[in-house]
Amino acid sequence: MKIVDKARPQLRRLKHRGRRKTGQGPTKQRQIRNLRARVAELEAEVIENRQLARRIAELTDVVEQLLLPGDLADSQLLEERLQQIRTRH
Repeated sequence: MKIVDKARPQLRRLKHRGRRKTGQGPTKQRQIRNLRARVAELEAEVIENRQLARRIAELTDVVEQLLLPGDLADSQLLEERLQQIRTRH
C-alpha cells in the first residue's frame, strides 16, 4: 500500500473539516496539494534509496568474491555480478 493511499482518508477529513469549521477551503486545499506533492517526492526518494541499496549489495558481493582465496572464490558468480554491474551503469 502506498503512502498516499494510507494518508488519503486523513487528507479527506482535513479537506472537509477546513471547509466546515474555518471557511478557509482554498487554504486547506493548498495544504493538501502541498502534502500530496511532498508524499510523491518521498515515494520517489524511497525508490531511489532501494535502487542504491541493491547496487551496494551487488558491489559487496563482488568485493567479497575478490577477497576470497582463489580456490574458494566462485569465478562464475563473480563474472555474473560484474556483468550485471556493467550493464546497469
